[in-house]
Amino acid sequence: MLATHVAALNRCEYCVVAHRRLAGFAAPRRSRWPAWRIRERPFTEKEKAGFRYASLLHGSGNAIDDAAYAALSEHFDFTRLWS
Repeated sequence: MLATHVAALNRCEYCVVAHRRLAGFAAPRRSRWPAWRIRERPFTEKEKAGFRYASLLHGSGNAIDDAAYAALSEHFDFTRLWS
């Protein structure tokens, strides 16, 4: 699902269709997933945190601040990546 979200941010219709099919979703009518659609869907808090972080990172790497990192860290353990 996160790959589909990033593909939508990149406005790559082919990528959106491919990732949605791989994730088991039906082919989309529209590729973009606006922020309000993410909030209204029954995504887990972990999934929502991944979507928010990817959206910030897509806008600019400078958009990732301590608060964004802390919100993502509630659901993912980054210490295992470096050990």
